[in-house]
Amino acid sequence: MINNPITSPLPRTSVSSSRSLSMNWRERGQLGFIQSWISFWANLVSVNPPHFARILATTESAIAILLILGLFSNLTAIVGIFLSLGIWSIPEGFGGPYLPGQSTDIGTAFPYAILFLVLLCLSAGRYYGVDSWLTPKLGRLGFLASGSLRRRRN
Repeated sequence: MINNPITSPLPRTSVSSSRSLSMNWRERGQLGFIQSWISFWANLVSVNPPHFARILATTESAIAILLILGLFSNLTAIVGIFLSLGIWSIPEGFGGPYLPGQSTDIGTAFPYAILFLVLLCLSAGRYYGVDSWLTPKLGRLGFLASGSLRRRRN
């Protein structure tokens, strides 16, 4: 009987063995504190991977919806920066290890953090988003939308 890869069931692997397969290459060649950082998060996520996947999917969806609507743009940009840096530092392992002549790729998440920083600096939602209407109505909390972080002087 021929083993058909399309119809045969996929082999099951335990979380710990799949974790060791997926994280070992990121930890190899990294500094000690970076290896500890990656191991800490890998062990924390391995407790309940579906829960962390739902949190990540919900956060990414909320960021997408809020960016499309131009709603709470400053808050969305700050959450996006932290999410991008978290993805860059944990599953991407800071883009490393950086070995002379072998790797100069920093990964894909770090440029997203820079993009969110640009959106934050430009007050992106103020022009065509809901923030243009919402910012004055929020008063002191207008900085969460596209309001300025500086206090106005009377």
